[in-house]
Amino acid sequence: MPFIEDNVGPYLNSVIEAGFLVLPEPELHGKDIATAIVPHVHNAWELKIFDNADQELPYTIFYASPGTVHASSTACSLPFEISRQRIRAGHMNSPHCRYYTLDEECLAVNIMPDLLLALKKIQDSENFVETRNKLMSAILDNLLRLLELMSAKHPAASRNSPMKDALDYIRSNYFNPEVGVEDIARYAEVSPQYLNRVFSRETGKTTRQMLIEIRLSKAKELLEEKKFFVKDVARLTGWRCPFYFSNCFSKRYGISPSTT
Repeated sequence: MPFIEDNVGPYLNSVIEAGFLVLPEPELHGKDIATAIVPHVHNAWELKIFDNADQELPYTIFYASPGTVHASSTACSLPFEISRQRIRAGHMNSPHCRYYTLDEECLAVNIMPDLLLALKKIQDSENFVETRNKLMSAILDNLLRLLELMSAKHPAASRNSPMKDALDYIRSNYFNPEVGVEDIARYAEVSPQYLNRVFSRETGKTTRQMLIEIRLSKAKELLEEKKFFVKDVARLTGWRCPFYFSNCFSKRYGISPSTT
C-alpha cells in the first residue's frame, strides 16, 4: 500500500484546513542536554505535529532547524525530517516509518528548506504571525505533493535492500542509546544474523560495528564545532557512558575527544 494512503495525506489536509499554531522547537543548552529525553542534533529540518484536544486551534506544529539541539518526543502525532535530498516520514522507532531519497523530479519540486528558512527568519516577530501560518501551510502543501509523487514512484510494498533500510534507520536513530541490532534488523525486516552477514560481506563490519562507526563519525563532527562538552557530545550521539565513548573515540581516531 502506498505510504500516502495510510492516512497521512488526509491527516495533512485536515491540519491545513482546521488550523494550527506554529512554534520553534525549544533549543536545549547545558544541563538540559543531560536530562532531556533522547536529545539530538542533525543537519535536517524537523517538523512535529501535535493534536490539541479541546483547543481553539486543533493542531500545533513545532519545527527545529538544522544544528538545533532538541529532545525527542513520542507524544506528537506525526513527525517529519526534511532536507534538500531526503525525507523521513513517521516516528523513527515505528515499523511504518519511511525514508525517501529524492530523485531529480522530486528535487525540482522540493522547496521546503527555503520556506522553512524564511519561517525561521521571522519566528520572533509578532508582526508576522499570519505570514508564519501561510508559510507553514505552503510547507505542508509541498510536503503532501512530494509524498504523493514519491509514493507513486516507490510503493511502500517495494522495499529497499535490507542494508539500505538498515543504514537509513541507523543514520536517523544513532543518537538513541536504546537502539540495538535487533531494532535495526526488525526495521529492515530480516533477522539480526542475516543482517550481520550482509554488513560483513559489503562493509567488513558487523551491524553493531557500523552503528558505532556512525556514532563516532557524528561525534567527531560535533567536537570539531567546539560548541559542546565531551559529555554532551557523548549524550547527543547515543553513548550512555562518556568514559566508554572516550575510549572508543581514542581507539578510532588516535586522539582523545577532549583534544579534537
